[in-house]
Amino acid sequence: MEQEHISQYEKLKKKHQLPDLNSIIVEFEVVDIDSPFILRSIIKKIVERLQSYTQLVESILNPDTGSLSSVQEYGFFSDKDRKELFMLYKEFLGLERDAHRIVLFNDEKAEAEFINEAYRKWLHIKKQLISVLSVLSDSWKKDLNLKTELGYLG
Repeated sequence: MEQEHISQYEKLKKKHQLPDLNSIIVEFEVVDIDSPFILRSIIKKIVERLQSYTQLVESILNPDTGSLSSVQEYGFFSDKDRKELFMLYKEFLGLERDAHRIVLFNDEKAEAEFINEAYRKWLHIKKQLISVLSVLSDSWKKDLNLKTELGYLG
């Protein structure tokens, strides 16, 4: 990241009590900012990060019947788990939609507030995601009864 962008972020950080740049870089994989609109560039990276996990959760909640992994992963979670996953899904989509709305305002304060909110929520969401990913990973390591699971194929 260019020194000019780092200096600009540090000024914005002081003005809006933003998270440390290193934390933003680590949590949202902000490697480079190629725009003078630093806050909007960070929001774009936040949205990219959220979208990848939104798709994962959506594939669990609404499996593509043409995808063996989606159908299998749906079964790894109980109805109660899926309700909790839906709440997580709503959180992702709410943040994504807020981000799209906020960048249309061209309002530095609103952009900074979104980054603060998204960062705070992300730290909580990340813990839930780790739990979901652990279930997925652990479940694939178990012996699966393929005859029962794949019986519909033939």
